[in-house]
Amino acid sequence: MSHERLTNAAVEFMRSAHDRGNALKPGPDLDYSGTVAEDFVFEDRRSGGISFGRTEGRADFERLAATVWDAGSGRPVFSMRDIIAVRGERCAAYVLSLEYGSGMVSEWLNCVSLNSDRQQLQRTVQLDVDSVDDAIALLDKWHAAFDDEPDTPS
Repeated sequence: MSHERLTNAAVEFMRSAHDRGNALKPGPDLDYSGTVAEDFVFEDRRSGGISFGRTEGRADFERLAATVWDAGSGRPVFSMRDIIAVRGERCAAYVLSLEYGSGMVSEWLNCVSLNSDRQQLQRTVQLDVDSVDDAIALLDKWHAAFDDEPDTPS
């Protein structure tokens, strides 16, 4: 059994993005242009509770992201927990924890895909934390669609 840390470009990109996001000051003018691709797609497939549905495009996502700050439960802090799977350099699934100063905590599986130059987030799908098989299948599907990466099992 390998004890190497599971990582790739997508994991490191998201780790850095969460660190930058946690350092932001609240406000309506959050700018995701350096992080999120213009044609970014976000889907919340979690069951029960709050679902943010689907957004297409950076502008729609920026409006959605502002609601995290407007929850009224304190400052949001994102923490990347367990890395579930990686595919190539562009795809990763991990447990993401969102904690507010009020004690409110939410966790889910965050499945992400970077664009071809690995400089911006292309797609995010949120799944229930116990939907590991679905997350892996999603990463496999995304990775198979890329023609610029060799297959790398992980």
